[in-house]
Amino acid sequence: MKWVVVALFMALTEVSVARAADGDKVYLLEEGEDATSTHYYFLYCVGDMVQRVRWVWNGGAQNDPTVTEYVMKGGTVRVSHLKGVREQLPDLLAGKEPSLKTVSSYVLGPEKGYDKEDQILAPSGKADQALTAEQRVDLSNLLEILARERPAEAVLR
Repeated sequence: MKWVVVALFMALTEVSVARAADGDKVYLLEEGEDATSTHYYFLYCVGDMVQRVRWVWNGGAQNDPTVTEYVMKGGTVRVSHLKGVREQLPDLLAGKEPSLKTVSSYVLGPEKGYDKEDQILAPSGKADQALTAEQRVDLSNLLEILARERPAEAVLR
């Protein structure tokens, strides 16, 4: 099962290692939760390869916005949970990078001491390196975002 998840992850993030002729792209995908709450997914790509995903939840009518950011590099995924204030929402939704408070951050992959450089999940028999419940949710959310269709009209730049 672990290898299936790793294979799916690698297939979705590295659709093509060739750079696109028109350069880097940022896709914006939106998903409404209710009348006041929307999830925004920014996918930062070099060619066809997604290198970073920024998931912004606008906070609904009352809450401050939250951001979950995934940065994929060198066989690792850095997952950061961030929090903003309502005044930063317009900048976040415009794809800008306002200063946010880091709630938590961790790395999945070789930096965690895995045996292989390109291995996201812990090898069998290494219970001390197994994913936590929160990490499993984060990885599942990332896979779901990466699996979304990226229509041409979703390109911001």
